[in-house]
Amino acid sequence: MKTIYIYLDTKIIGAVKQTINYFNEGVFSKENTVIVWKEYQVVNSKINKLFSKTSIKNVSFKKFSQLPNFENNSVIFYLFNAQSNCRIVANRNLKHIFVTHGESNKISSVKPIIRIYDHVIVAGDAGIDRFLDSKLFSICDIEQNRIIKMGNTFIGDIKLSYDENSENILYAPTWEGGVKEENYTSLSNDLKIAKEIVQFAIKYNKKNIIIQPHPNLGHRDLRYKMYLINTINYFHNHNLNVFLKNWEMPFLQKIRLYVKKVKLYDISHLEKMGIFYAFCDVSAIETQLLDKKIPYFIFFNKMKKAIPSKEIIKEYYRQIQKLKDSDSFNKNKKLLLDMSNYYIGYEEEQLKDMQKVNRVQWLVENSLNEWCF
Repeated sequence: MKTIYIYLDTKIIGAVKQTINYFNEGVFSKENTVIVWKEYQVVNSKINKLFSKTSIKNVSFKKFSQLPNFENNSVIFYLFNAQSNCRIVANRNLKHIFVTHGESNKISSVKPIIRIYDHVIVAGDAGIDRFLDSKLFSICDIEQNRIIKMGNTFIGDIKLSYDENSENILYAPTWEGGVKEENYTSLSNDLKIAKEIVQFAIKYNKKNIIIQPHPNLGHRDLRYKMYLINTINYFHNHNLNVFLKNWEMPFLQKIRLYVKKVKLYDISHLEKMGIFYAFCDVSAIETQLLDKKIPYFIFFNKMKKAIPSKEIIKEYYRQIQKLKDSDSFNKNKKLLLDMSNYYIGYEEEQLKDMQKVNRVQWLVENSLNEWCF
C-alpha cells in the first residue's frame, strides 16, 4: 500500500482540527497517510499537542531543505491554499490533488492558485459549474479529469439529521474570514440575525437552539467572539435553551456568561435528535445541510460570492427565502432533493466502486492506474 501525503501550512489551529476530522470520519487512513506540516513557533506546541492525542503519522519541518523524501509516484493532498504549496507542487514526481475543505460558495473557492494542482476534488456538478463560471477551468479540463467528483467524501459531517417534529433549530455562523473582503458571517454587534431567529422560534414554538460556530471564529478579529457571546446571551434572555456545538469557548468568555447567569446545555444527547430547521451563512455548512436533507435559511451579505449561475440555484434560493415565513416545510422537499443532487451527487457506478474500499484509497489506486505521471 503506497504512502499518501497531506501537506499542511497553516497557523490556524481550526484548520489542523479540520484535517484531523478527516481521519476521524474515515476519509484518510491512519495506516498509510502522513501529514507533512510546516512549523511556526507561535503554534508548534498546540499542533504537536493535537497530533499527540491521535495515532496520525506526521512529519514537521522548519526549512524546505528539511522536507522528507517523498516516495516517487505518490499522491499528495492539499486541504488549504498556502503560498508554500507552490514549492511542493514543483515536485513533478508526485501527483498533486487539491481538496476544497468543504464545498462552499465563498469567493475563496475559486482562487486562481487552484490552477496549479494536477487535480481538484469537488462534491458534485455545482463545484464543476463554479469553476467553469469563474473561467479557472475549461470544458477541456473537465474532459481530461482535472476535476474529480467525489460526492460527500470531503464535505464534512454535521452529525445531525432532519426531524419535522423536533424542538431543535440550528444556527451555524461562519467565521469572519482571513481578509475583510471574505467576511460572510452573520454575527454582528447589533444582533440583527439573532432577533430574526428568535422570532422564528417563537412562531414555531421551538425551545432549543444549537449553535455551531466555525472553528476559526475570532482568528482574525476577536470582536466576533464577543458577538457570539452576546448572541448566546440574547437567545438565553428570550427563553431558548442554548447548546454550543464543536466550539471551544475561551475561559474569559465562559466567565462573562457565568456572571450573566447564562447556562449552556450539554449537546451530547441532542446530537442523536433531529433538527427542525437550520440557519447558516454562505459557507461549507450549507452543503452539509443539503447532504442530510435538513431545510435551512441562508443569510447573504454584500460580499462577492462564487454561486454557480444555474436556474436550479436561483429557484431554490427564491423558495427558501419564502420558506422561512411559510407554514409548510414539506412542499419544497423535491426542490431540496434536486439541490442536494446538484451539489453532492456523483455517478452511481462510481459510488458502487468507491464503497468497496476507503474512498481516498479508491481515488489513489485509480490515479496510479489510469492517470499518467
